[in-house]
Amino acid sequence: MIAAVPFMLVFRFLHILSGVLWVGSSFLFVGFIGPSAAEVGPSAGPVLSAAVKKRKVSKVIIGLGLTTVLAGWVMRLHDMSLFGSLGSWVTSRFGIVLTIGGVLATIAAVLGAIFVGGGVEHLVDLGDKIAASGGTPSPEQEARMAQLTRQLETHGKLDLALRMPMPIHGLGSNITSVGPEIRAPRYTIWIAASPERVYDLDTDLDRVAEWQDGNPRITDISGEANRAGTTYTVRRGRLANRSEVTLAERPTRHVVRVGGPIGLQAEVSAQFETEEQGTRFTVGLEAKWRFALLGRMLEWVIFNPRTARRELGKLKAIAEREAQDEAT
Repeated sequence: MIAAVPFMLVFRFLHILSGVLWVGSSFLFVGFIGPSAAEVGPSAGPVLSAAVKKRKVSKVIIGLGLTTVLAGWVMRLHDMSLFGSLGSWVTSRFGIVLTIGGVLATIAAVLGAIFVGGGVEHLVDLGDKIAASGGTPSPEQEARMAQLTRQLETHGKLDLALRMPMPIHGLGSNITSVGPEIRAPRYTIWIAASPERVYDLDTDLDRVAEWQDGNPRITDISGEANRAGTTYTVRRGRLANRSEVTLAERPTRHVVRVGGPIGLQAEVSAQFETEEQGTRFTVGLEAKWRFALLGRMLEWVIFNPRTARRELGKLKAIAEREAQDEAT
C-alpha cells in the first residue's frame, strides 16, 4: 500500500543514520569527553591530539552534521513541491514544523562547524605547543586555554540543545512498540464514495500507479486481487516485493502480506466502513524484522505518515471524482 520512492529512500536513510550518529557523537564529546579532559588537565593532551589530529573526530562530526542537514533539506524541498507553493507549505502545520526543525538543524551544523569544531582544533593545537615546549604552559597559554575551554563548553551545550529534538521527532513520533514486532500507526481518511467503489479502486492492480508513489508496476499476477491466495510482484525501479492476498472480503476488509529484503515481512490491512454516506478507509501496517532497531528505522523510512497522507489523498480524489461523474 505505502510506496517507497528509491530516491527518497536513499535520502531518508542518510538523514536518519547520519542524524543519529551526529547527535550521539556530539553528546558523547560535549557531555563526557570534553569535561573529563578539562578535569584531567594537560595530561589529557595526547589523547585529544590523537582523536582530533589522527582520527579526525571533529571533521567526522562536522561531516555527519552536513550530511544530515543536506539530506533533510532535499526531502523538505521535495515535500514542499507537493504543496504547490511556499505559502501553502509554511502555513501548514506539517510544513512549518519541518521547516523550523530544518532551520534549527542548520544553525546547529554551522555553529558546530565554526565554533565547536574550530575551537577543538585550536585547543588541541595549543596543547601540542605546550607539550613541545616542555609541558609547562606560560601564563598567556593558561589564560588562552581557559578561554577556549569556556567557549567550547558554552557553544557545545548550545549546539547540542539545538540538535536534541532531532531523534525525538525523527524516530520517536512514529514508533509505538519495542521488540522484533514493529507496529506502525494506522492511517485513515473519509471518502465521499461507497465502500464498494473504494474497495474496488484500492484492490485494482491495474490502477495502483494512479495513486501510489514510486511509479509501481505490478507483474507476475497469479489471479484476481480481490481473492485470497492471489500473488503478485510490485516493482519500483530496481526494488521488487512479492505480495500475497491473505484476506479478501468485499467491501469490508482486504489484507496483503508483503515480503521485503533481508527478512522483512509486512502485513497491510485495509478496512472499509460506511460512514456519513461515504466510506471511512483505514489502512494498518504491521511489520516484523529480525533486526529490531534497524527494523524500526526502516519502518519510519518506508511506512511514514507523510507518504500515507499523500497516497490516501490521491485515492480519495480519484474515488470521489468517479463517484460524482457517475452521479451526474
